[in-house]
Formats: sequence, C-alpha cells, structure tokens
Amino acid sequence: MVLVQGAIVVLMVRYRHRAGRKARYIHGNTRLEVLWTIIPAAILGVLTFSSKQVWTAIRYAPESRPPTIRPAKILVIGQMFKWNIIYPGADGEFGQYLVYAKPTDQWWPDRKRHGGVNGPRDLPADQVEFEIERYNTIENPLGKVYDDPRGKDDDYEDALARAMEVPVNRPVDVYLTSKDVIHSFTLPNFRVKLDTVPGLMGVFTFTPTMMSEQLGPPGYFEIACQELCGQGHFTMQGRMVVISQEQYAAKHEMRGGKADP
Repeated sequence: MVLVQGAIVVLMVRYRHRAGRKARYIHGNTRLEVLWTIIPAAILGVLTFSSKQVWTAIRYAPESRPPTIRPAKILVIGQMFKWNIIYPGADGEFGQYLVYAKPTDQWWPDRKRHGGVNGPRDLPADQVEFEIERYNTIENPLGKVYDDPRGKDDDYEDALARAMEVPVNRPVDVYLTSKDVIHSFTLPNFRVKLDTVPGLMGVFTFTPTMMSEQLGPPGYFEIACQELCGQGHFTMQGRMVVISQEQYAAKHEMRGGKADP
C-alpha cells in the first residue's frame, strides 16, 4: 500500500499541470505490465497453496481425522431469522429433519391425530392445505422424522434461538443446513463460517481453547449471519458458550442413556 500510494503521489507532483508544458502520449511498457501481473499472481498462488491445509482442517476434518478422536457434534438449521441448535444425544447420531407432512401421507409424522384424522390424506379437500400448514408450522416446525431410530434421543425440542454450547479443548463438528433460504453461519472470533443451503448439508470443524467464563462480560461468543437473508437479517444473531467437557457430556451426551466413553 505504501509503495502504490507513494507512486501515485510522485506521479501527481511530477506530472501536474504547468503553464506552457504540453502533454505527450505514452503507450506504456509491455514488460512492466507483464511483470506486475505475474508477481501478484505468484503471491496469490503461494497464499492459496499455503492456506489449503488450513481450509482442509476446518472443512474436511470429520473425514480425515483418526477414529480415536471423538468430536462433539451439533446440527444447526437456519431459518428466517434465528438458528436452530440440535444435539444428537448419547448415540452421537442425528435423526432426519426437514421432512414435512404431505397431502398423500397416511399418518402424521408423530403418529398422533391432528385435525381429527390420523393422516393428511383423510382430510377433506378444503382443509388439507390449512391443516398441513398448521402442523408443519406449530407441531413439527423442524420436519423431524419421528420413527428414525437415530433421532430418538436427539435434543431438539427447544432448538430455536437457544445458545449453542460446546466443550473446551475438544473438536466440534458443526453440521449446517437451512429450512428456507441461504444463510451464512459465522463465528467471527474463531474465523470460521459456512453457508447454510436448503437441501444440502455442510460441515466445518473448530476447537475452542478458552471457556466463556474466562472472557469476562458478556461471557459468550457471537454467532452471526453473514448472508443477506431477508428483512430480519439484522436480527439473526446467536450466542455460543464454551463449557467444560464434563458439563457438556452431562447436559448433551446423556440424553436417552449413558454417554459414550
């Protein structure tokens, strides 16, 4: 920046307007143009190559880490304009989400009666749209597949807008998707971010090394959305709290049974 700005100042002074001085046309220097194109390209190439390992460690760690390392797993579902935070329970596996009731379904996903019937297909034609919208909005807003055995112990009931708790000094795998539009889940303090795209599942990894209580006020890390996602985009904020591994295991890995060793 100093070199570029300094050159601009020199050129402004040296070639300023002067009475009686006639400007002359200069085509340029081909060698210099090639040189100042190659040098920045080489610098960017080095930066790209040297940062690839960092990106791989953040984005592809779940596929490449040793099986002896057991990460904490968290599923984040973005929706306008909050984050849904879901923990997988003792089995460490998430059930299926974002699968919503359809007019042809024989049963409601939770196998209960809604709208006076066992399933959407038994509804009168003039009530189908209303009842399905009501069920998908109120009864099952995350589209949970209730008969998926992997999701029996998931902690999902209070998912909307709650703080995301993660363990200190342990890898955290954050799985990301979206209920409606593209959002961008961002942890500014940890320099990690990834878009949440409807229909796709992304994942990134980071390892907290400091507990939130060591920060002092406000005692949490910010979760931001860095994708313009609608009128309420500015309200799509969240909190991440780093707790001890023992606290995390007791709160989020013993649901429905004993925590894995």
